[in-house]
Amino acid sequence: MQKQIDAINERLDAGQGKFGEVADALSKITAHLQSQDAAMSLMADKVNQNAEGTQSILEMWNGGVKTVRFFCRLAEGWRFFIREMLIPVFLPLMGIGVVIYYFNHGDFPKWAAALFKLIA
Repeated sequence: MQKQIDAINERLDAGQGKFGEVADALSKITAHLQSQDAAMSLMADKVNQNAEGTQSILEMWNGGVKTVRFFCRLAEGWRFFIREMLIPVFLPLMGIGVVIYYFNHGDFPKWAAALFKLIA
């Protein structure tokens, strides 16, 4: 009977040893998973920082695009004014006005003379 009790105790001790090994392995796995969680948390923070940086760059880029678009439209408006309004409409009207002023007063207006000197 003692033999059987000793055999049972040996099996219980072996089972306890194996249980200790499994518990140690599980604690190592738990520690490894916790370190992975911490690393993933750090990576998630870095990704969020990159996303914020990228968003600010995109906002700056969009602001630059809007600025370029504004100045392109301004330049296009200036070209339209010069080509479609100043040269075909205002310059002939100013020339007619200068000629009429010359016939009425006998000399050119001061602004026309200054403009001619500026161009010449």
